[in-house]
Amino acid sequence: MFRQDALENRKMKWQGRAILLPGIPLWLIMLGSIVFITAFLMFIIVGTYSRRVNVSGEVTTWPRAVNIYSGVQGFVVRQFVHEGQLIKKGDPVYLIDISKSTRSGIVTDNHRRDIENQLVRVDNIISRLEESKKITLDTLEKQRLQYTNAFRRSSDIIQRAEEGIKIMKTIWRITETIRQKG
Repeated sequence: MFRQDALENRKMKWQGRAILLPGIPLWLIMLGSIVFITAFLMFIIVGTYSRRVNVSGEVTTWPRAVNIYSGVQGFVVRQFVHEGQLIKKGDPVYLIDISKSTRSGIVTDNHRRDIENQLVRVDNIISRLEESKKITLDTLEKQRLQYTNAFRRSSDIIQRAEEGIKIMKTIWRITETIRQKG
């Protein structure tokens, strides 16, 4: 039903030569691989890392043992007393840093920085509000003076108009009496 050439072509479809396109030279690929493997091995062999471990323990004194513990996890930053030193109740023994460290820094430092930035912004807002208040009060005072002057001018105009009306009434009465006398 099919030609012999078509059947052979179909059989050979998945068999053939691999053709590599020209691109990155072999020596560059080998060099990159060797550098990567060497760097990885050096990191594994020579590299160090630290891990935070929480431990519990006791500080022993002569008459009896005293347990000292912190209610929170943290790092001992400073030691105020040494072995064999007498201390009293309430004396500081260790300074413990309970801040948490994240990728963006120490959380307590970030909170402090954020609060300081908020205070600066609030101070700016307050100063702008006070400035706006002063400008508003000045503007209102100018408007009050303008309205007072306008009221005086209007009162003067009304007073002159009333005087004019009185004069016109007297003139009208005089002309009315003259007209009646004829």
